[in-house]
Amino acid sequence: MLDLTELPNEISATATLAMIGENPRLRDILVALMDHIHEQEDARGLKKQYDHMIKVFKDSPPPSYDGEEVDSVSTAKCLIGMGLIININNEYAEYVQQSLHAIVSGTKEMVDNMTGFTEENI
Repeated sequence: MLDLTELPNEISATATLAMIGENPRLRDILVALMDHIHEQEDARGLKKQYDHMIKVFKDSPPPSYDGEEVDSVSTAKCLIGMGLIININNEYAEYVQQSLHAIVSGTKEMVDNMTGFTEENI
């Protein structure tokens, strides 16, 4: 599986811009996610990043927009939101891996117990 955290920022940003340009539903989901996060008190760091991104898109929109007007607010929300989703995905993958290890460990213990039982009694 592709480790999205290993991608250069330029590739992640380009892919995100392409995705939100072609799929308004995903853009709306990312905007809604960021709207919710902005309501949280502990989102100061993200708010600074968000304000910076808005300024960047207002001052110099990406060349791929070819003179189109850029909605700097939703674009900034989408880029930051996509980064958060990638982080959530990675954290989820760690929990899945821990769960699988626990299942394997539990299965191994059960097999060892059954082996011990059969060796002693059969």
